[in-house]
Amino acid sequence: MSMAGQYATAVATGWVSPGTAAEVAAFVRAQLESLPDHSYLIVSCAGGIPPGAPTANIRALIEMARRFVP
Repeated sequence: MSMAGQYATAVATGWVSPGTAAEVAAFVRAQLESLPDHSYLIVSCAGGIPPGAPTANIRALIEMARRFVP
């Protein structure tokens, strides 16, 4: 199976730590909506979860990503 031509996205670490869960969710949604295909999707904090990142923000990232799973 080849994933050539498929899409992946990463959420910049800076968007997980500051701000609110709603802001994180909105950013993730905008990133995922910009992709034409959600068949092969990798959503990541792009380098790890920074120390002090609110749990609510991490949950917002995960919950929004789950909405795009086909």
